[in-house]
Amino acid sequence: MQRLIPHLIGMAIILLIGCSDDGDSKTQDKGTVVKDSGADMATQKDGKAVDQTATKDKTVAQDMPVIKDMPPIKDMPPINKDAPPPQDAIFVPEASPVVDAPKPPEMMPGVDSQPWPDVTVAVDQTLTPDMPVPPAKDLKPFTLDSGYKVIYRINDPVASGSTAFGIAGGFNNTSLYVLEAGSAPFALKVSVGGIDVKTGNLGALSTVFNATPTLPSGESAFANTYVALSPKGFAAVGYTTSKTFTGEVIWGDKGIKTPKKVSKATGNFDIVFMGDTIMLINATGVGTAQSGQGVYLYEVGKTPRRLIKDLGTSSGFLAIGKTTLFAGGYDSKTFKSTLYGFAMAEVAPAIPGTKTLSATTDGDVLHVGNLMDAATMDDDLVIIELDASWKYKGVTLVPTTVSGNKVIKGTTKALVSGGSPSTIPMLSGEGSKELALYLKGSSTKEIAVISKK
Repeated sequence: MQRLIPHLIGMAIILLIGCSDDGDSKTQDKGTVVKDSGADMATQKDGKAVDQTATKDKTVAQDMPVIKDMPPIKDMPPINKDAPPPQDAIFVPEASPVVDAPKPPEMMPGVDSQPWPDVTVAVDQTLTPDMPVPPAKDLKPFTLDSGYKVIYRINDPVASGSTAFGIAGGFNNTSLYVLEAGSAPFALKVSVGGIDVKTGNLGALSTVFNATPTLPSGESAFANTYVALSPKGFAAVGYTTSKTFTGEVIWGDKGIKTPKKVSKATGNFDIVFMGDTIMLINATGVGTAQSGQGVYLYEVGKTPRRLIKDLGTSSGFLAIGKTTLFAGGYDSKTFKSTLYGFAMAEVAPAIPGTKTLSATTDGDVLHVGNLMDAATMDDDLVIIELDASWKYKGVTLVPTTVSGNKVIKGTTKALVSGGSPSTIPMLSGEGSKELALYLKGSSTKEIAVISKK
């Protein structure tokens, strides 16, 4: 159940080079063990635009000599249309068209001096004729929608099973981040490894950081099931205490000796980065701002505040696309989770100011039900649904489009179905063309990366 959550990357015109790039259940508060969802409950639980525009030579030649003896066109020999092409002729494929090229965004003051939105979106590196293609994979025992394909399928590098995971980079430079949680003492370890595009195999893991939080007296803790990633490679993970549901967000980049902390991240459930110094945290409070369930804005060097309210009574999911923020909460009265869509054009102005958005007036309802995780592919929402008994049901694609400040829901469809008794408890994907699925069987734990055909 990962996402990799937020982010501010200057979007220039992206030139797509072809896009081929157990029955466990959880409650709303995601965790590696089943927990009842209740108020303030938390559980455990990703490219820059490349300017490839060619500049035409507009130089006009001066004093060009005139060919005086050139024969009139009528005296030129006729062209033989049936003549075969030269044997050494080279076929040059047409360049891929520019698709969905965004307009240059306005600069957003006070946020890393980067244009909005700067999100952890993987570089769009798709297959070209000379790029190596990894061995073909399938998703068995699951059934994948026919419009999608599996580009990588690897074993979980953590023998006991990762607590959380996240992917970053495009097809040609995919990195896998994994979170391991230990006990006695309680500890968190984040590691990263690269996937070889030629073989589809995962390389050796290296440590990003280790953390051993100091817990309140008499408290135990559990790691939350998310690994949020920033554009420059910062990773953020969190934990929650078992009695008071307080906790922290711990983050840093590779090799940092003492990871940074966001203290009093009460009930932190999910995170997305907005650039490298801003996080959005779905929690019931962060730091001195303990205003109840919502999405909290945390910016380095500034006082945290609640950015979005009216999502529910307990913490929920966060996911981010190219132009949309998806945020949710759990309602202890209806026992359902609700996911809302917020246009980034509406979220952006609220970041540097003091405005608090309301889900009921500023958001658009996209899904109501029992959920296990949420992520994105481009601007489409992807969710793991649970049935009325909180058992794994399948992975659903919720297409979305943005019109002004409104997020419009399209026709949903099953992205992944079947597979019983195997389940998919976690996802990772934040606005890129790739989505990662955690495949959990009775004796196997794997990670598959899929994309559109």
